Amino acid sequence: MPLTEVHLPSQVYLLFTSFALCTEREECVALLLGTYTPEPCIAHISTLMLPSLRHEKKRDRVEISDADMTRAIAEADTAHLQVIGWIHSHPHITVLPSHVDLRTQATHQQMDDRWFGVIVSCFSGDTNAAQRIQINCFQATPNAARLEIPIIVTPGFGKPLDGDVLSKLVGSIPELFFNEETTSFETSLGVDAAGAHVDRMTLRYNSNLYIQMLTNLIDKVCGPLLGTMQLRHERNLKEIQAITRCVVDQK
Repeated sequence: MPLTEVHLPSQVYLLFTSFALCTEREECVALLLGTYTPEPCIAHISTLMLPSLRHEKKRDRVEISDADMTRAIAEADTAHLQVIGWIHSHPHITVLPSHVDLRTQATHQQMDDRWFGVIVSCFSGDTNAAQRIQINCFQATPNAARLEIPIIVTPGFGKPLDGDVLSKLVGSIPELFFNEETTSFETSLGVDAAGAHVDRMTLRYNSNLYIQMLTNLIDKVCGPLLGTMQLRHERNLKEIQAITRCVVDQK
């Protein structure tokens, strides 16, 4: 049965847009876990799985590794869900899928014709005036054309963030970028093509660059994410106080 609609929870939307806005120069990708309801066929996204490591770091290309796909399937089985689609960002690019996106989508649809893709376009337009984020859901037709699928961002109705979303937002996202920088630095400590160890000047340069990247990570990623969580916590406390006053007044 063809897919007719996709429901994306606002919390999952917040999680991925936060991930996408952490890097302006490379695309980000994640796998979507959820369920389907038949007649009509509607996809309900429950959560997403971030990659363990971004193997392809380009501004116009992204890749889902076999290891991440295997890990997503295992996580979905544990939670009694399915891997139902993928989501990736388009920094400084239109929200429409490229021919590479359509080929990737068509490949996955051969295994499950309900599989879909979601694109989040960010850093587009005049960023000095306003930040605009666009979202698009699509499938691929047999002739590799784009088939747009309606997507609805379902509201959270002011509910606190789920534990899974919260842990990924303040833990997994910073850890992913930290591991990437650490891996790059550790690789630079090895030997060059001629088999010689790096000289002291190169070592000091790479060490200073590593410190600079970690400082940038704390300033641009960890700090804003922590600030967002603190604001949500303060809002939750105010709502609890308001509810408590209403209960007391009713008594």
